Amino acid sequence: MVDAKCVSRGPVTACTALSSPKVLGGPIVLFVLAIAQAAPSDYCKIVVRDAETGRGVPLVELRTTNELIFYTDSNGIVAFNEPGLMDRDVYFQIASPGYQGFGRTVPIC
Repeated sequence: MVDAKCVSRGPVTACTALSSPKVLGGPIVLFVLAIAQAAPSDYCKIVVRDAETGRGVPLVELRTTNELIFYTDSNGIVAFNEPGLMDRDVYFQIASPGYQGFGRTVPIC
């Protein structure tokens, strides 16, 4: 017989289970943690476009001052969700093959 107790706090659920000493010969504690996942609305969309064509540029590296690195997808989009950097201006060093490197401060959602 296993008795389980679960506690939920937002998107995280933690469970502890104590087995009966008769089943396994002693108490065993099992801890399960469900990984929290961000909702799509928690992400900020950053788009990198070519100035001449207006098309998204793939494989552009965006690097923050604390060395967090993000790459654009095939449409020039980065889905950005860094809790410590949201709702503020963030400086990115920008690099891409075939384009001149530069830096830019971007307002994040």
